[in-house]
Amino acid sequence: MKAICNSHLGFALAILFSFAPAAFSRNGAHVQPPECQMDKQGREGTMVRYLINPFGEVDGLFLDNGLLVSLPPHMSAEVADLVKPGDAVALAGMLEDGSRFEACSITHIASDRTLLRRKPAWNGKVMPRELRRAELEELNVNGKIERVVTGKHGEPKIIVLENGTNVRLPGKIPPGAQFSTSFDMRVLHPGAQFAARGLGTETRYGSSLEASAISAGPASPEPLVSSQSFH
Repeated sequence: MKAICNSHLGFALAILFSFAPAAFSRNGAHVQPPECQMDKQGREGTMVRYLINPFGEVDGLFLDNGLLVSLPPHMSAEVADLVKPGDAVALAGMLEDGSRFEACSITHIASDRTLLRRKPAWNGKVMPRELRRAELEELNVNGKIERVVTGKHGEPKIIVLENGTNVRLPGKIPPGAQFSTSFDMRVLHPGAQFAARGLGTETRYGSSLEASAISAGPASPEPLVSSQSFH
């Protein structure tokens, strides 16, 4: 009877391990996304600041040559462990436009350590964005603008203050929404005063929030979208 049980256990384990490597190779930590299996370009520079999303994750690096290096947020801890402000890095990836670079690998030049872009691990899925928002806190920030990250059509997307705070402007406005502020986006330029309020996170990497209200100068932030538009 014992021999039969051992035989059945061995058979079950054999089946389990025969499937495990296949699952890991498809979705595991060492699999790079398809775009990183194409021809890649190289770039070098010194990292000067992290780009941080409102959930406190590092999803980009600013280099001293003006390049913004984009990275997936699920690699936040690994990126922050590898690269610190002032570190020289070598990159391989794709240049999206004149100033944005999708990195497939980052090499810390001094230590010769390399981090490869990868898909999320098979068990590394995060909560839906709507549920994660419940963990955010309301932040009020102000200061001088260090840089403005723009979208494909030149529209401002992210405001980075001199103190390192990242302010993300809403990506999509709900249908039928009305802007309740007369804020002129043309005043968003390096050196200008800026204030914002919204939900975000403060971490050791810096602060980041998704703005729900903004203003120029010392004025109190005004709502970007009127509240009735969400009803």
